[in-house]
Amino acid sequence: MGWLEQRREEPAEWREGAPFGDSILYLTASELADLGAGLRELAAPYVDRTADADQRPAGARPVSFLHIAFPLADEGER
Repeated sequence: MGWLEQRREEPAEWREGAPFGDSILYLTASELADLGAGLRELAAPYVDRTADADQRPAGARPVSFLHIAFPLADEGER
């Protein structure tokens, strides 16, 4: 919530670089697993920077990377 409150004061490169949104996707269980694996793969190169400050490039800031995906009740099941 802090980001949403202060984002107007952030430099344009940070505002434009911070994605925000949600989507409803129609996936099979296998596709959902693939999506999760793909997100983990995308984040993997940056994970070690959390514990090792020497790996952080100049200008790096801590970023909250939230990822959550779960099946919803099918409209026919409601």
